[in-house]
Amino acid sequence: MVYRDDFLQSESGDVVDCVDIYKQPAFDHPLLKDHVLQVQKVSSHLMVNFGFQSDGYKKTGCYNLECSGFVQISKKIYLGAPINPISIYNGTQYDISVAIYKEKVSGHWWLDVQGEPMGYWPDTIFPYLKMRANYLKWGGEIIIAKPTGPPHTSTQMGSGHFAGESFGKASFIANLEYVDSSGNFLDPPNLLVFASKPKCYNVILLKKRPNFGICFYFGGPGFSPICPD
Repeated sequence: MVYRDDFLQSESGDVVDCVDIYKQPAFDHPLLKDHVLQVQKVSSHLMVNFGFQSDGYKKTGCYNLECSGFVQISKKIYLGAPINPISIYNGTQYDISVAIYKEKVSGHWWLDVQGEPMGYWPDTIFPYLKMRANYLKWGGEIIIAKPTGPPHTSTQMGSGHFAGESFGKASFIANLEYVDSSGNFLDPPNLLVFASKPKCYNVILLKKRPNFGICFYFGGPGFSPICPD
């Protein structure tokens, strides 16, 4: 990351304008009008894949920094930044660690990537998560936004290859864990596997094993001869 007086430039060449930390888009959210910035945190991690919807996709939700709410803290990583290096099909594989956890003192939900505290979602924008999360979901998601066109999108999920091709070819999420109220790391019980369009994208859950913990493979090509709709 290259630092300048008026912008940040990542190693991949992306440029992010610098603003006063209290003038970042997060504070445009009506519930954050009098929010006091938190710059300290305590440890208690929950390993998950993450999204940003405060009411279960009913009326709210966006990705990265497309709407206000997420308070950016890190000067090294930001939401929406490209991930490098990336895995090569049938070649070198890379992974990243992602954690979302509720900081007990403030109640805010912090996001860590590769051990770097990126920022947090203030507890005020998640009224249903005041005490804890009710359930956890891991997986991939494809959104069809165009009202016209082919019956199904050609957007790939993961590597674009089905879960059955397994390591080195299909995408995976490994070492699934959650943290209970006492701070213990536990395996998620009673996992349910679901694919809404199994001819387009599928998922295979594996039993726990060394270095991978509880893991699953997922992905697919999207619109194709075997995924017409």
